[in-house]
Amino acid sequence: MRKKRIPTALIAILVVAIAVTSVFAYYETWSGFFWSNGTLTYDGDDYTFSSDTGYLCDSTKTANDSDYFYMRQDGVTLPFACSRTNDTIFLTITKSGTGGAKATGQSGKKPASGTWAGSAYVKSDAKRYTVSGTWESTGDDFDYTATPWDWEGEATITSCTPTDDIEGDGNGGSDIECTSNSSPCGSCQ
Repeated sequence: MRKKRIPTALIAILVVAIAVTSVFAYYETWSGFFWSNGTLTYDGDDYTFSSDTGYLCDSTKTANDSDYFYMRQDGVTLPFACSRTNDTIFLTITKSGTGGAKATGQSGKKPASGTWAGSAYVKSDAKRYTVSGTWESTGDDFDYTATPWDWEGEATITSCTPTDDIEGDGNGGSDIECTSNSSPCGSCQ
């Protein structure tokens, strides 16, 4: 009995088909934000903010080594209050200036980092500043070994113009809200 040979072209098509179907694209929504808690300093006074609201969105849509973070909506505003002066700084983080990445995959612990940008408005002085900074995961990073998956992170102001009148940093973290293979889910829809 003679063995039938599979044509080389068919083998090549099968290899490509298997490779294409093994590419794993997904979306993740993480409850919490890297500015969930923090302190800004302005004119010698501390302004604080604490909230459980906010979320991070990330996705890998292509076959590469990174999950890219993005903001679904523009202009997330966080009110930092100073009890001594009864003043408020409104820190607004913009969609276009915010991003970052972590290694792709949903196992182990993944460090992440990125940048953010926006504005700060000091209510008492009616002054507006352009601010930007960095954020990065801390502690157990994005931890896929925990149940449920969770993350910790922190943010820092690295630039404030026209003058460096506002300084500060914050932190955040929480659990996975949802993950989807087909489209953004939960708060990132």
